[in-house]
Amino acid sequence: MIGKLSVPSWAIVAGFLLLAAIGLASRWEAISPAASDRKDPSHSSVRHLQEHDHQDHSHHHHGHVHKTPCKTQSPPASVVFANEAVLQGRKRRRERRTQVETCDSLCNQCIDIGVYVHFMELFDDDFGAFIPHPTFNVQIYDNPGPANPPGSLTADDFTSVEDMLLLVDDQITYLNNKFAPTPFRFTLLEPDSPSRTSSQESWTRFAFDNYEEMSAALHRGGTTDLNLYLMYGAGEDLGDGSDDGTLGFVGGFANAQLENNGDGIFVRYDNLPNGGGSPYDFGETVVHEAGHWLGLLHTFDTTANTNDDPCDPSNLGDMISDTPAQSQATIFVDGADCREVIAGNSVIDTCPADEEPDPVLNYMNYVRFDSCFATDGEFTCGQIERMYRHWAFFRDYVSNCASGEMEIELAVDFDRFYYENTFYVKVENGDTVFNSTTAVDYD
Repeated sequence: MIGKLSVPSWAIVAGFLLLAAIGLASRWEAISPAASDRKDPSHSSVRHLQEHDHQDHSHHHHGHVHKTPCKTQSPPASVVFANEAVLQGRKRRRERRTQVETCDSLCNQCIDIGVYVHFMELFDDDFGAFIPHPTFNVQIYDNPGPANPPGSLTADDFTSVEDMLLLVDDQITYLNNKFAPTPFRFTLLEPDSPSRTSSQESWTRFAFDNYEEMSAALHRGGTTDLNLYLMYGAGEDLGDGSDDGTLGFVGGFANAQLENNGDGIFVRYDNLPNGGGSPYDFGETVVHEAGHWLGLLHTFDTTANTNDDPCDPSNLGDMISDTPAQSQATIFVDGADCREVIAGNSVIDTCPADEEPDPVLNYMNYVRFDSCFATDGEFTCGQIERMYRHWAFFRDYVSNCASGEMEIELAVDFDRFYYENTFYVKVENGDTVFNSTTAVDYD
């Protein structure tokens, strides 16, 4: 829908349009993937991880089993390519904004991102609103028995707002440490005044089912502000009072903010540093989701949908040239242990033809032990540049459109025959909104 036809040409036509976004049909959905694109519970990686964990970690107590690392589902190829076309168009129009293009130069800049924090809470008739943390006490609260009858827990058995803010401070410190090689710095806004919501229990227990509603009600700031939503359960309701174990997800990639569909990062309380959700309580979940928020895909993604071989370069992978091909997340590779990779005792290469090992310690990969990222871990130069581009062109971009309008850039190349230099844009099942024969002058 938004694209560039790049063929040998003797004439280039560029049209800039203001199109009413209201009523645009499904073709324009390529700008921002629907939530269903990211929440399919039958996704093989989610199913695989849950089955593997149930088999290998049944000895863990109190629900401390391995969980689904990230429910953020990468958009389909059509969305990614439409996204790239918009990005390139804006790059041409705002070249002064991108004079600095090397990784070293980018990392010498400083882009401040404000962070608003939201606490999703529960409400008890006896002692009022409370933060559902630590997880073990919430499980006792939810499942009273002879040793712990109803009413045996009080507000003092749960983490106070003040103590949770200390964990949040530790999370922001960890986030900035991991983003230190990038231009981005994160600062808590209104650090002593997080929003607190206890009236919507489903938001607290099943965030993925409700994130768009949550964002619509609670989001603060603009597209340049990161909203961090913390809750007890980040996944989907399985119908029996439990969720699917998701650790966290991002509501929409950077380009999706054109429609503001659930913007923000959604993470469990126990995934904050020392939050108790071992082995995922180092703060890596927020780092990973912040990468998504700034436009990164998983290192093991396959962008193109024309080839089923994830190791084939034609699949384009995560659209980053310096992250080696990877056929699956490290967490799904039998016997793979990131700790052994760090120790130099193991090399994991799921695409051996490219003669490069998998980017095991990349923050956009999945590993079984987040302690590996605490000591090591990286964003590549290509990833840093992509985050900067997406920030500049999607989050920090200033549109001249009025409310309810969308700006579209068309770049069309013509060759061979003069009668090829006519075209039109038509809303699917609707009117023609642009006709080149009446709107563009040709040489």
